[in-house]
Amino acid sequence: MQVVFSFLAALVVLNFALRGNDSFSLLAISGIAWAVAFVFIAISFRFQPGSIRSNRMWAMIGAAYLLTLSIVVTRWPVRLGPVIYRSQFQALADRVASGEHFSTPRYIGPFIFERGQVERGFVCLWTDLDRAGRSGFIRGSTEHALPFNAWSAISAGSEWRFLVED
Repeated sequence: MQVVFSFLAALVVLNFALRGNDSFSLLAISGIAWAVAFVFIAISFRFQPGSIRSNRMWAMIGAAYLLTLSIVVTRWPVRLGPVIYRSQFQALADRVASGEHFSTPRYIGPFIFERGQVERGFVCLWTDLDRAGRSGFIRGSTEHALPFNAWSAISAGSEWRFLVED
């Protein structure tokens, strides 16, 4: 049971990473998810005496925690998305570049795109349309600076960047 709570915490963090949250929000969410997981783990120990000594269980909880930490630190789900789903990313971006707009969500693997548009010469596939700052994948040369109010821009493959606006 304790391992389930640990991996649920990791999945919550993974979900927020895929939705395009900025690093601070991701760190806050991971802290909250793990605090809740540890409360449930502590409660479950009370009802399962002797389970504290299981090395396998602690190794799996540690693995779930390291998975969460790796998501927060490296943002690997965002970096791997355009690589793993390259053909789908390219097809959607090509349709947007040819003038197709969408306002209903489009799904590619675990990514949910709320809007696609060409802005300032870049194809933008937005995963979060928050008024305080959008987040999403931008297709274009990774050698040039982006003409957006970027809080962070992460290289996500040869021609994609994941942008979080200020």
